[in-house]
Amino acid sequence: MTPLPMRRGRAPFAALLLATVAGCAGGDAGRRSADVAARLRIASVAEASGQSDVAMSVLNSLANTSPENVEVQARYARALARAGNVQEADAAASQALRRKPGDPMLLAELGRIRLLEGRAAEASEAFNAVVASRPKELGAVLGRGIAQDLLGQHGEAQASYRAVLAADPQNMPALNNLALSMVLAGDPSGAVPVLQRLSARSDAPPRVRNNLLVALAAAGEPGRTASSPVASAAPRPVAEAAPRGSAAATVPAADPAPPQQTAAVTGSVATPIAFSAGGTAFTDGVVAMEPIPDRPVRPKRGPKGPVAARTAEHAR
Repeated sequence: MTPLPMRRGRAPFAALLLATVAGCAGGDAGRRSADVAARLRIASVAEASGQSDVAMSVLNSLANTSPENVEVQARYARALARAGNVQEADAAASQALRRKPGDPMLLAELGRIRLLEGRAAEASEAFNAVVASRPKELGAVLGRGIAQDLLGQHGEAQASYRAVLAADPQNMPALNNLALSMVLAGDPSGAVPVLQRLSARSDAPPRVRNNLLVALAAAGEPGRTASSPVASAAPRPVAEAAPRGSAAATVPAADPAPPQQTAAVTGSVATPIAFSAGGTAFTDGVVAMEPIPDRPVRPKRGPKGPVAARTAEHAR
């Protein structure tokens, strides 16, 4: 019997899901492993294309059927955190760690989640455990540095950032965080040249330029911001100014994952600055899952006008 042709226009994700379900019907361990890998790829493609609901559905299903798979559990916890379900993410990572105590991948995810929850001491403990077993795990070293800065341990934090830079001298999050740590430690003049070089890079996100403004102001050079092309393109600080002597200027939590910020005292105000780590910006224990560098937003094409339509028709 000749198989019926597949209808045109069928959703590609649905077809892939059906294919992977069929693939595991044999019950073979190799097929099962291939099925899990295929589903993880589907989740990655869905996340990259902005279909977070599809990715979450796939990862949720995998988390239930593959409780011993560390990568699946770590990816699921991260997806929950990105969606703003931080408590669920913590529970998922913690439960997975009870099954696989001391696993570095799960500990790293738990560290990120604990930073999201504002639990910097526990985040530092998790990252330290990762670094103890994997000293070259740069993401964990960077996360430890952020936790140390949030705990006021600026010297230790700077040592962590420099360890990352020793292995990857152009690492943007490490350079950004090193400069901000200098500002917090009372050395804004040392931070300014670092942020100036970083801001000149074509891949520098807006928050780096904003941090340069903060460092310049803290160094007593706010006049340089008026004529600087970098500073003129920088966004204004996102937090309300706090009175001198206050602990920090805070940002209302209007978003489930707002940019995390801490304050640098500049003259009579406390100005927000943002730490960054890989694909994450950190501040005061809150995390915003935004890319580094920031992805450019491509404008959607509008409908073709009469002239454009005729030109396109003529070109066929």
